[in-house]
Amino acid sequence: MIYDGHIHQHYSCPDDPADFMKAVAKCGIGGGNVISEKPKPQMGNSVGDFRWQARLEKVLAFTEQTPGFHPFFWIDPLAADAEEQVKTAVERGICGFKIICDSFYPCETIRTCSVIGEAGKPLMFHSGILCGGRDKLCGKYNKPIEFECLFAVRGLRFSLAHIGWPWVEDYMAMVAKASFTYDPDFGNEMFYDITPGTPGINRAEALRKLYLTGYNVKHKVLWGVDGTTGDYPEFLPRFWLEQDQKIMAQIEKDAELAMLPHMTEAPDLSGIFKMATGENYKRFLGI
Repeated sequence: MIYDGHIHQHYSCPDDPADFMKAVAKCGIGGGNVISEKPKPQMGNSVGDFRWQARLEKVLAFTEQTPGFHPFFWIDPLAADAEEQVKTAVERGICGFKIICDSFYPCETIRTCSVIGEAGKPLMFHSGILCGGRDKLCGKYNKPIEFECLFAVRGLRFSLAHIGWPWVEDYMAMVAKASFTYDPDFGNEMFYDITPGTPGINRAEALRKLYLTGYNVKHKVLWGVDGTTGDYPEFLPRFWLEQDQKIMAQIEKDAELAMLPHMTEAPDLSGIFKMATGENYKRFLGI
């Protein structure tokens, strides 16, 4: 089964569960994450019911009718009642959380991240530039290296989306730091969300760096499209599935390029496409 781990609900695009299920089926998508609507009027939207209770209920109601798709709650980590939101969302059956640092740095989210880590739920972060116009001048908050602070949060299972594009080299530094800091007893783990962000011309280079840098990423790469529930773009998953399968097949052949001085043989990069579109998703969710 192929999972799309990065799907949004949008105020401006009403959704229907039946139509959504038909659209994903045409692409061979059998499950994934559905992220609730944004928590405040930001990034181009000023109309909508931004109350966290309403957004939570909407994503839960939608995913109750879309088997295989799991509800994620987009939370404002700086809200005074953020801890209450996390606890209520978990009690109601939310599977994970989403944060975009649109006007604050990742270090300012630690309080909420700690509560999410204690709850044992995964957390998705945006990383890299945000596309759009003058309403999205917030790239400085989303440089991959700014997320280094998350490695100090006990029990936090988190992902950084879009390979941090255009700061792919900085993202690779986070990949290395994730390896250096990994401690099963501490329970902190970083996953690598390769949802585009990366333009087509940069895609192969970014994926090759991710897999061939020499660190253990095979079981931590997540695949997604960044589409919407209201108008799921059938052409996008078809395009990226075809492109990524070709790129990853070549990466498998070039596994020896990932060897580091302490290694006696090339790392096992077999089956990375299947892992990224399937098994790793279930690991991230803890299912």
